[in-house]
Parts: sequence; structure tokens; C-alpha cells
Amino acid sequence: MVGAAHQYSYFNPGFIADLTDNDKDVTAGIIHDFLELSPEYFRELENVIQTPNPTKINFAAHKLTGSFNYIGATQLAKNAEKIERISKTQPETKLVQELFVQLKKQYYMVLDELNDYLKFN
Repeated sequence: MVGAAHQYSYFNPGFIADLTDNDKDVTAGIIHDFLELSPEYFRELENVIQTPNPTKINFAAHKLTGSFNYIGATQLAKNAEKIERISKTQPETKLVQELFVQLKKQYYMVLDELNDYLKFN
């Protein structure tokens, strides 16, 4: 399937295109930056959830929220933001861990979609 006709479930290529005035090189750069930096941010969140230190969880989740928003992955950003919010009052709860498991599944899906997008655009 060619990228423009492809529908993505976890990120919005139109968001990045609007952000970059449809500059394919800049769009690809944003996606490459995300693919390079986000694994470190994600591991950081995974590690701090085990602590449970509310400040560290909040900070790590906040970095991912911004990164997800930057590529138009709004559902992932919302889920990371939920972890941010809940970690402030209940960092040790099972809910934070459950939300992280859901976010992790979505994260790997968005990585696949971004790589697919780069392949066809």
C-alpha cells in the first residue's frame, strides 16, 4: 500500500505534514528523531514505574506525552498523560502498571506504522 493512501491507526501523518508544510525531508527527519529518541524515553518510564517515585514517573511520562503529540499520536499521548496524572496521587497502584502495559502495546504499533510510513513515502 502506498503511504498517502494508507490509513494509520496510531499516528496521523497529516499532522506532521501540516507541521512541516508538507516538506517530506523535514517530516522524515521528525519521524527519524522520534524513532531514535523515544526508545530511551520509553525505557526510562518503564524503569521508573517500578520505583514507584511519583516525580520520576510524572517526568518520564511527560516526555513521552510531548513526543507522541509531536508526531500526531494523540491516543498514545492521552494514555501517557493519564499515567502522568495518576502518578501524582497513586504511583504505586496497579492502574499505573495497567496503563503502561496498554501504552507499551500501542507504542510498538506506532513504531511499526512510522517505519511503514518512511518506507512508502
